[in-house]
Amino acid sequence: MRKTILYIAMSLDGYIADENGGVGWLDGYSGIEGSWEALMQRTDTVFMGRRTYDQITNELSPSQWVYADRQTFIFTHRPLPSCENICFTERSPIALLDELQAQEGKDIWICGGAQIIRTLMEDDRIDVYQLTIVPVLLGAGIPLFERPMDPCRLRLIETTVQGDVVELRYGRSFHICRMQPSQLERVASIWLSGNEQAHAFLPAGFWRSLYPQVKEQLAQAEIYVCEQKGTVCGFIGMRETRIEGLFVDAGCRGQGVGSALLADVKKQRDVLRLQVYRQNVQALAFYRRFGFVVVEEHVDPMSGEMEYVMEWRKNKGEKSIR
Repeated sequence: MRKTILYIAMSLDGYIADENGGVGWLDGYSGIEGSWEALMQRTDTVFMGRRTYDQITNELSPSQWVYADRQTFIFTHRPLPSCENICFTERSPIALLDELQAQEGKDIWICGGAQIIRTLMEDDRIDVYQLTIVPVLLGAGIPLFERPMDPCRLRLIETTVQGDVVELRYGRSFHICRMQPSQLERVASIWLSGNEQAHAFLPAGFWRSLYPQVKEQLAQAEIYVCEQKGTVCGFIGMRETRIEGLFVDAGCRGQGVGSALLADVKKQRDVLRLQVYRQNVQALAFYRRFGFVVVEEHVDPMSGEMEYVMEWRKNKGEKSIR
């Protein structure tokens, strides 16, 4: 499903515009290098309010419309005539989001509009909060998060610092627990699709031939699932200190699911070991980032592929809760 990304700059004291709705205080502060380009690559649709639209056309880029290559929806009770790729609408952001997420496409960028953001937050419709913190104290203005509001628990995905500017990327909180029997079908499906996508160097039918046997094993194994909004989005399988598998649903990748699952089992063990194919370079990079090192290598007798054994050991200052 297409994700919604709130990508926005705010002052250190939480404002997205000054008392007059201006954003001149952003002058002199560039964004985090590469962050804007990454956002443009993963999105094709923009949501914004009329005030944000006016800021862009009157203040930030009066000579040209900067989002001509993507569909933009401006939510307002003061609509202007719509034109190619710009649609002024009085529709509910929730209703339009439901319609767009049922269609094929890239992710959706929530560009601005405090009321739009609040509406989407109250319905728990924002998947990623990507906030650029600018070191300016405005003292007053239009707040990003209006009060009063219900608590919204998030988890940190990534922090990036460049000069005096900090970018914080948060996602929804996860719930990690032991797999229930009712979740077996979902877990087995994630296992199959994850293996097929990560191991394109193996014959197409290799994993499907193992599926019946593995599904029976999953039902008996020590499996921890990661849930988001009541849906399993990933899982990790354990056998004592051995990670038998770590899989994330394709629609949930890039949100820190794998990191959360790995961090959870790290709290319970002093040593972790796993096997990964040498050709699975993405998985190798992931595990190395979390402190795993290659300690052995051998040929997997089932696939004939070279396989690494990787190991992680808890630092002396860390304590296991097991």
